[in-house]
Amino acid sequence: MNKYLPMRIIYVILSIAILTGCVTRGPIKEASFNSLVDSSVSNKVLLSGPGDLLPNVDGFSFFSNYDLKSRGPSAVSKGVLACTKDELVYLSWDEKNKIYKNELVIKYADMQSLELRKFGLGTRIVLTDNELGLYSLYFVENNEQFVDGKMNERAFKLMWKHKNDKS
Repeated sequence: MNKYLPMRIIYVILSIAILTGCVTRGPIKEASFNSLVDSSVSNKVLLSGPGDLLPNVDGFSFFSNYDLKSRGPSAVSKGVLACTKDELVYLSWDEKNKIYKNELVIKYADMQSLELRKFGLGTRIVLTDNELGLYSLYFVENNEQFVDGKMNERAFKLMWKHKNDKS
């Protein structure tokens, strides 16, 4: 018997646990989802859904997916994305209190750049803010397995419209 087999089994089990989502997005499939998101965001929510945030990642640039200090892939934050007339909000689920918490709020007026990037069937919204923070983000379908390209395009158009709205 291979002496490394038990370690490989543990490694596979841990990998599956990580990849299948130890982090919960909250009740995204429940009827209460929209009201929970609305109550967590200060402005009227125009569009929301489950989504991922990748800080310091420039779209699909594979080299930027690695943090040079740790030599590992950038952390993907799984949560909920919400678009209002004035801002993009990234929310995480607080399991203890059963509420969504604002983790990141970026006003459209503070965005230096805003792009929709495509790679194969994948789409990501890429933006930088006034403080030169770089973010890639994307909505996922309710099954959490696939990127929701149509929702990404709707969100991008909404952000672009309100970012460039001078009224």
